[in-house]
Amino acid sequence: MLPWAKEVARQRRDEFFRTRPDYQSVPAGPEAYRGMKRVLQTPTALVIENENQTYRHIFTDGRTLEASPYPTWDGIFRRSGDGDTSVIDSVGFNDRTWLNNAGLPHTEDFRMPSDGGVKLLAVCESRSRTRILPLTCSH
Repeated sequence: MLPWAKEVARQRRDEFFRTRPDYQSVPAGPEAYRGMKRVLQTPTALVIENENQTYRHIFTDGRTLEASPYPTWDGIFRRSGDGDTSVIDSVGFNDRTWLNNAGLPHTEDFRMPSDGGVKLLAVCESRSRTRILPLTCSH
């Protein structure tokens, strides 16, 4: 982890995580949400709704992601792949969200591709850190 990211995470911990996006009534961004989910699928999109009224809208129509999207809380998602294999790529996160519940920060150039099937694997890349994270999918 880069020194600046380690320092931001330490400050957040020392402040008892009071600036956590969920505590500020804003979307959590790429940080995993662990509550109930509902999945809606259409021919051109997959939407994952969380019980806290946030959602992920994943385009499945083959579009390419914007090179420089306007940064948002939840980013922009796109699915590619054939049959049972999917790759969900996301960009466009603002830098006000966290990567995990320990307060790990990221920059606006953060990109989160995931490769999956039954199991998901997310490769989180940012100027602060590159890490491969195994994820479980319950939807």
